[in-house]
Amino acid sequence: MPAVAFLPLAEQAGLMVQIDRWVLRHACETLQALRPGVELPTGFLLSVNISPTHLQDPALVDEVAEILKDTGIEPERVVLEITEGAILLDSDKTAVHLNRLKALGIKLALDDFGTGYSSLSHLRRFPVDIVKIDRVFVDGITTDKGASALVQAIVRMGRGLNIEVIAEGIEHQAQADALAALQCPYGQGWYLSVDFPAEGLAEFLRRLS
Repeated sequence: MPAVAFLPLAEQAGLMVQIDRWVLRHACETLQALRPGVELPTGFLLSVNISPTHLQDPALVDEVAEILKDTGIEPERVVLEITEGAILLDSDKTAVHLNRLKALGIKLALDDFGTGYSSLSHLRRFPVDIVKIDRVFVDGITTDKGASALVQAIVRMGRGLNIEVIAEGIEHQAQADALAALQCPYGQGWYLSVDFPAEGLAEFLRRLS
């Protein structure tokens, strides 16, 4: 079942914090379990989404620190992804939590970038390492000059601010080619890779090494 089908129900039921905790711990444990037989490439990162509710939880930072300690995953390999909407719920509290998370050594990614309110101001206020260009711009990059211009502007802005840029939702070759022409350094989507289980990840990493 895709996440979009059950996460709204989990949010309504007040289960998102528990789900976030389980996902982060399970992801870290799974990655660590692969390591005896797999050499992780330089720059390999583990990305996990954090819900708006969990971002406001006073226990968030301590929980993340505990999971990193228990699993032995290096903080610099972990990326926590947050949405622009999440940081607007209580921006003062969010700023405190994000700065404490950064102090642990992890990276922070701003998801769905470009669709939220006052996106540029977020880059000044919050310690963001990565922005992920929303798929709505990638969808139109081959047919809409406006979408292409916005992607190019975000890429240039990221380069100027020393923030990594990832384009989301790459579904076919033409989109990948257009993004490459705009010098977008990273991409994500079904065209580049389908989902696969941990066993498939191990084999994929072995082929890279």
